[in-house]
Amino acid sequence: MTVTATSSMARSIASAITLLSRSATFQTRVGAASAAAALPHIYGYEPYRAGVEDHADHRPRAIVDFSENFQWLPLQRACTHIRLDVAGQVLVILEDNANFNWLDETSDADFNDSFIDFSNFAGGVMDDMSGLLNDATYDSFGFQSITMLSPPVRTDIADRSSDHDFWFAVFAFEREGLS
Repeated sequence: MTVTATSSMARSIASAITLLSRSATFQTRVGAASAAAALPHIYGYEPYRAGVEDHADHRPRAIVDFSENFQWLPLQRACTHIRLDVAGQVLVILEDNANFNWLDETSDADFNDSFIDFSNFAGGVMDDMSGLLNDATYDSFGFQSITMLSPPVRTDIADRSSDHDFWFAVFAFEREGLS
């Protein structure tokens, strides 16, 4: 990134992007040899709103965005002022094409393999990122927990095509504020 994140809003997004790019699982899945090479696969804004076409060639990818639960809460009350601190969630959405492609429901084995394959990817990324939260070599923005908001979901069978058959899962990186 060429712009330095200095505000609490920008730092929260930049930190999640940095965590993702440093995940060995994410790097492997996107075919990147380094964190810098993984960055083009991470969108700091919902790609559909930014005009990125929803196509198989754009996956695997991650999308980082704010949740509606991002706020400044009282940290310390004093007689003359109230000190606020940032609390809330940053969303991390992981997407990848279904690696065991089938366009009908004829094989449970293929579905299960595809589900486990994506779960290995999403779970591996979260395992890596949770390990990186305590890495003092960069600004982790004080994220304190990761919550899965949506478990792995595959494209509805009626909507699948050769370039539109993918899995996604949604995670929230949470910061409760300092106390």
